[in-house]
Amino acid sequence: MGRPRLRLAFAVDRPLALVAARLCDVAPDGTSTVMSRGALNLTHLEGHEEPRALVPGDRYTADLEMNVVGQAIAPGHRLRLALSTTYWPWYWPSPEPVELTVFTGEGSVLELPIRPPSPSDADLAPFEPAEQGPGLERVILESVAPYRRIRRDPVAGTIELEHNEDGYQRHRLVEDGIEVGWASVDRLKVHEDDPLSAKVECERRVDLGRGSWQVRIETFSTMTADADAFHIDDRLEAFEGPRRVFVRTWSRSVPRDHM
Repeated sequence: MGRPRLRLAFAVDRPLALVAARLCDVAPDGTSTVMSRGALNLTHLEGHEEPRALVPGDRYTADLEMNVVGQAIAPGHRLRLALSTTYWPWYWPSPEPVELTVFTGEGSVLELPIRPPSPSDADLAPFEPAEQGPGLERVILESVAPYRRIRRDPVAGTIELEHNEDGYQRHRLVEDGIEVGWASVDRLKVHEDDPLSAKVECERRVDLGRGSWQVRIETFSTMTADADAFHIDDRLEAFEGPRRVFVRTWSRSVPRDHM
């Protein structure tokens, strides 16, 4: 119970690199459950204020604090620490593929936040059910269930994840007749052997109306990167009924700055 901490003795073969760590509970049948995760941009070893490129082949030590975890490990299960230099789409990949060398037994240590059982545990009161106020009465006009799709092209070597975490719902509030709708779709694409191929597309839509008055806003954004900068393109459109009344597009680039 708490934050696992990892001290990692390592070397890399590129000046820009990151490390992602996952602490997993592995059942006897091989099923793996992620308990905690964390990541560190390795150019930030001396602090986030002054990132510095790494010297390929040199040995370094990194301290990585993982997310808070609270979990009992069943008898017969094992703990596994998984390390990687990419963790797409959680983290944007480094501009070049990186080979990470870990020096085990020579300064690499995983500290687990162990909480020993206590006789007083049997006297702990259970959590009460969650409380919340009643919601507004509404009528569902349209609904699309959330989905998550992964497409792999073994010939092209590409992987694409598409999801709409909240689905789409349009409803009418019974009290005042206001109609509200919202939707979001994200697509994340990458080529397995090309970190610079990473691309994110985000679509958003918000509807608002009452009776014959109906408006909506739609946005479409993309982000890509080359070796020097992230590139972001956005488009916003506003509609009154079926008629588009406003549109704006803009682009900007942000230096990678040791990312």
